[in-house]
Amino acid sequence: MPIEPVHTPGIARPLGHLSNATRAGNRLYLAGLVALDEDGVLVGKGSIREQTLHICGSIERICSQAGADLTAVARCLVFITDRANYAEYDAAFGEAFGRHKPARATVIAELVNPDFLVEIVADVELSS
Repeated sequence: MPIEPVHTPGIARPLGHLSNATRAGNRLYLAGLVALDEDGVLVGKGSIREQTLHICGSIERICSQAGADLTAVARCLVFITDRANYAEYDAAFGEAFGRHKPARATVIAELVNPDFLVEIVADVELSS
């Protein structure tokens, strides 16, 4: 089964040797997305809420390009930089996903840019 890179208009280019998403059969694997706009400018500096909502919007845009929506997200791995921001990030995540609750793990970690407060990886199941 071929693995194809997925390029989505409106999503910032990756910060390294990687694809923002790949498709393998009926699955999308999203790389760790951060709060950068399509020009690579940080969105929501200092606000984990704004950064989380922006990233969830990017996930939704990638899903939409593949004919799906956020309800197709099966699992997320989330990295946040400060435990004190967990409740605010969780509320923003819930705001974006609504009634859909994908499996999720959250890890406290240092991210590649100190202005990034959250990074989200997602696995998406597409219809056949």
